[in-house]
Amino acid sequence: MQIQTAQVEDVNPSGLGPASVGFKLTTTGNEQTRSGSSAPYVTVGPFVLQGVPTDYEVRYDGTGATLGGDPLNTWLDFSADREWTLTVSGALGIFNGTIELRRASDGFLLLSQSLQLRADNR
Repeated sequence: MQIQTAQVEDVNPSGLGPASVGFKLTTTGNEQTRSGSSAPYVTVGPFVLQGVPTDYEVRYDGTGATLGGDPLNTWLDFSADREWTLTVSGALGIFNGTIELRRASDGFLLLSQSLQLRADNR
């Protein structure tokens, strides 16, 4: 297991539309990020190095700005892509969190890593 991203950031000056970032773990085992409200997701690399995504569960939790996407502080399986987004207008939004991956079969924690989402539209 590995997560290569430590921060996803978008700086978009006020008046040019919102600033928006996204972080996604896909059902195919890829880690993806998005910087910009209309930007596509870009694959960073695989997060599953052994087995298949359905062998694992993910949880993201932390403090700061309000996120969109999947619920926080809840273990989620990979029956669907798992995504968290942050969008702000005329403000700075920061969410400092921890992303965790565990084995679904026994709950054994395999990875715990800091992940910051930051969107600046000042």
